[in-house]
Amino acid sequence: MNSYLRKCLKGLGYIGGVFLLFIILFELNPFGFFGYIPTVQDIQTPKMPFASELYTSDSVLIGRYFKEKRSPVSLAEVDSNLIQVLLATEDIRFYEHHGIDIKSVLAGVFSTASGDKRGASTITQQLVKNLYHTRHPKNQGWAGKVPLLRTISFKLKEWFTALKLEMAYSKPELLEMYLNTVGFGNNAFGIKVAARTYFSKLPDELNWQESALLIGMLKAT
Repeated sequence: MNSYLRKCLKGLGYIGGVFLLFIILFELNPFGFFGYIPTVQDIQTPKMPFASELYTSDSVLIGRYFKEKRSPVSLAEVDSNLIQVLLATEDIRFYEHHGIDIKSVLAGVFSTASGDKRGASTITQQLVKNLYHTRHPKNQGWAGKVPLLRTISFKLKEWFTALKLEMAYSKPELLEMYLNTVGFGNNAFGIKVAARTYFSKLPDELNWQESALLIGMLKAT
């Protein structure tokens, strides 16, 4: 083995060691340096605020109270067309990855380097942002005050938490949680409220065009 190759391997070893040390520090999160990181309990029992509804004795809705206008819906109550549009638009390899789509990450790196910024977040990573508000200023910690470190911190939180969610839940369960947490503007959170707000329909009554429009709104909100 020549000296040049030895130097290269030694350099890679140093880089790998530094990266591993950083990952360990990130997981330990000393003094809350990286801000809020979802715990095991947060993964097992995620908090999802729903609107409280008040009915009369004969089952007539007379009031709804909420901070975020959201009503729960099961995946079985969502039209399959909407799910197909969602996957085709947001995460075509959703059923193939485990929270991180390596192909999209690499494509995003190359496109960003060429000046064309392109998102590489999977549906599971988007769920992390929706469910735990990891990018909210109050959850950023000291790392959030340093531009580059803030970006790294965001991504690591989303990647690690996405991996943990994928281990804890099935793909249909993740899709259901995502559709119940995502915002569609006008204080409409979740697909059920969005379908009612924009089309006065239930999620299983939406047609292709309406489904496509709602999924397209995710890019704008």
